[in-house]
Amino acid sequence: MTVTAPWTLASQSSRNLSNQVYAVIGADPRWCSAGVSASKEHNAAVLHAPGAELRMVKVPAKAGRRPGFTSDFEWREGARLDAAERNTAVCGAMAPMLGMASLFEVEQPHGEHPVRACRDVFVVWAGDPDSGLTSGWLGLPTTGPDRWLAVVPAWRDETQPTPAKRDKTTPQPGEAPSFGNGTAPKPAVTLKPQVRKGTQT
Repeated sequence: MTVTAPWTLASQSSRNLSNQVYAVIGADPRWCSAGVSASKEHNAAVLHAPGAELRMVKVPAKAGRRPGFTSDFEWREGARLDAAERNTAVCGAMAPMLGMASLFEVEQPHGEHPVRACRDVFVVWAGDPDSGLTSGWLGLPTTGPDRWLAVVPAWRDETQPTPAKRDKTTPQPGEAPSFGNGTAPKPAVTLKPQVRKGTQT
């Protein structure tokens, strides 16, 4: 029996998911008509949507489905670091506007404006191999110490409720024989004696 290491299983799952997303997006004309396409980037699928680039990021296996978004992620090199740098550059260019005193009575931009200008979004997902449950988040990576500008939950699988234990001594609905399922009784049939004329019985 071959035992697969957790990190190997996580790597294979991440690659399989990426390949599946890439195949589905590329084969469905409805995605193309909506302006969505997919490409491969170091064996990872990247979704190109109007106004956003989505990259899938797997939560480290040791974190389970409760990652520490500041401690469990680090963008050291490659496409993920490039995406974080682009978001940082966008926010860095617009951040001075937030606290700048104006010579005129104009409304200052709010904090969400720089975030809305970020195009690079990470789809972060986690899986529990024991239960098969998954969780997902959408996040905007940055090169700052917090790693993220913003993170919002996208989905979280819930455990199935444990079925109640059956009381074997109490008949359950559907177990007792119904009228149509019961054994038909055999009637006792006897012949009635005939009475002849002129005789008494």
